[in-house]
Amino acid sequence: MDSRGRTAGRPLWQGSHTEHSKETEPVSQCHFGQKSLYGAGGIPGKRISAHAHQWTGEEMQTAVGAVLDAVPYPVIAKEMEISEKAIRGMMYRLYKTENQDKIRDIVRKERGMA
Repeated sequence: MDSRGRTAGRPLWQGSHTEHSKETEPVSQCHFGQKSLYGAGGIPGKRISAHAHQWTGEEMQTAVGAVLDAVPYPVIAKEMEISEKAIRGMMYRLYKTENQDKIRDIVRKERGMA
């Protein structure tokens, strides 16, 4: 073991989990099909949720339209009954930013409105 309690030759992310045995410890299936001694995600007690919301084209248009109209994310979330985090995440995936001013500029340039 080194000064941090890890066994030599083990990757850093495995830490000092040398006492665990696959025969005695329950092994669960992680979200990505990897086995983990500590349940999904590898962190005890940490709830990992799958992407529960499937965005439709209409919902995306509604959210982008609201951003174009300068509606704040919390108001959009309340109106669409979707979490603010989900809306911000979708905007980031589409435009690589959550900043509404930048999104408005990008969309206006795409649509030839600028």
